[in-house]
Amino acid sequence: MRSKLLLGALAATGFAAAAAPASAQAQQAPAAQAPAAAGTAASRVAPPPTAEERARLVAAATRGRLLFELARAAQLTTQDMLTRVPDPTAAGVTGWVATPEGNSTTVVYYADGAD
Repeated sequence: MRSKLLLGALAATGFAAAAAPASAQAQQAPAAQAPAAAGTAASRVAPPPTAEERARLVAAATRGRLLFELARAAQLTTQDMLTRVPDPTAAGVTGWVATPEGNSTTVVYYADGAD
């Protein structure tokens, strides 16, 4: 049963010819040549995205790049800070804020205390 399901899944993705044994290929050949039934997943094509969907995709990609840049800046500056402050907890470092500024990012580390 499992091999039939696997072969069916491979046939649906177009990989049956490479993965199925010769006897299984012979059994599937007539079905593979038949036109796809109306309404099946193989016969449906997704419509192109609307203008609103494209705008939302662009906004999501822009936000993802910004989050990556902020995380990368925090990672690099944390590595640099650890070379200068071996024990940040003992030094009182409690957090950081990364702020994009032009083509770069400024990362400020905060510590407990009045200063």
